[in-house]
Parts: sequence; C-alpha cells; structure tokens
Amino acid sequence: VIREGSRLAIGFIIILLCYFSHPVTFLFLFFIIGYYLADKKKWKDYRIYSILVFIVLIYLVNIVITPPDSYEGQYFADFSESIKNLRNFFTFQSLRFFFHYTDGLYFPHLIIGLIVIIYYVKRKMLIKLGYYIIAILAFLFITFLTYYQGDSSMAMEKNFMPLSLFVCLPFVKEFLFDVNQGKILKHFFVIIVLGISLFNIYNESSIYRSRLAYLGQMMDYSEKLTGQKFLIGKKDIDMDRIIV
Repeated sequence: VIREGSRLAIGFIIILLCYFSHPVTFLFLFFIIGYYLADKKKWKDYRIYSILVFIVLIYLVNIVITPPDSYEGQYFADFSESIKNLRNFFTFQSLRFFFHYTDGLYFPHLIIGLIVIIYYVKRKMLIKLGYYIIAILAFLFITFLTYYQGDSSMAMEKNFMPLSLFVCLPFVKEFLFDVNQGKILKHFFVIIVLGISLFNIYNESSIYRSRLAYLGQMMDYSEKLTGQKFLIGKKDIDMDRIIV
C-alpha cells in the first residue's frame, strides 16, 4: 500500500512531467481530477482543490513566459485570434475536419461516448453524466478554436488525439475496472482494441510506404535525365500518392 505522502509526491512528479511535455496536458489533468471528484464524491477534500489551483497557476505561468514567435506561442496566439472571430465559428477548418471524419475516424468515439451516456442515464449517475458531456464539449470547443485555421490531415489527427482519453477513460473505468464485470469480457475487449489499433497502424503505414516507394521511382526516373531540373504534368503522376 502506497502511503499518502508517497502518493502526493508521485502526483506532483506526474504534474511536472505533464507541464514540461505539452500545454494540452492541462486539459488531461483537469479532466482526470474532475472525474475523480465526480466518481469519489470528495467535494469537501480541500487538497484536491489545492492541486487544481496549483495546476492552473503553473500553466498560466507557461502561457505568460512562452515567446509569441515560438511553436506553442503561435497556437496561443491563434486561440486568442479565434475568439475574436467566433462569429465565423461554423466556417473554422478544424470544425469541418472533425465533422468530415465523424463517419470514419471518429465513429468509434461516438459509439463509445453513446454507450457511456446510456450507462450513466440508466444508473442515474447524473453528476458523472453532466461532467462527461461538458468535458468532451469543452475540449472540442477549445480544440476548434486553437486550430481554427486547419492543417494537414496528419497534424489535425494529432490535435484531436486527446479526444480518445476524454471519451474512453470513463468507459474503461466503468466497464473494465468494475468488479462486477467478468474477466473474460475485460480480456476480450482489450484484445479487440489492440487488434483494431494494430490494424489501423498497419493500414496507415502502408499508405506512406506506398508514397515513399513512388517518390523513389520518380527520383530514379529523374536521375536518367540530363540537367538539374525537370517538369512533369499533373496528369502524368499519381497525385493521390504524392499528397497524403
């Protein structure tokens, strides 16, 4: 059994690791602590609120000291700029990207989220239900604002990756760590998730392997030509393999 002092020390180290890794971890920490409050109903535990205040303060310091021309400073600036353009919210590229992939990439998130919502409604866990919905909507809203100008598909997928934690963490807690659930069901679920993940990784990697192979063929072709430059028309190349 880990003593309370050791747990606090470990938690402090985790917070610092998150702080130095990426600003978006602020949302992770806030969501997890909030979910813990809703799950354990420790509304009167002042230590939890002290931790939340500490997290908010150190991340605010990070925003203040981050140079505006840095990688992270650019996104802080974009977030501020997007707030001024809220009237154009429904034209944001980030919003269009997300809804474009709701029937594919983010369809499992919708299914898992719906399962969790139905579970909370049936169990009358209204506090968890409200927190779950508000947290996910808040994350999406912040993400839409921060990346409103859009980016490559790969970059936008990376930007929305935290959504998996917001959607799936309560699902894992309620269904996999519930003592009333059978071990076979837990193992089966983990195997299914692992299999789907490995398949997606292989499927995505095959696209880029094909692209690199095609670029290699073009390089081999260019080496046979005289001169340092050559022109080629779009109709003569496979644009789907050039632009991924």
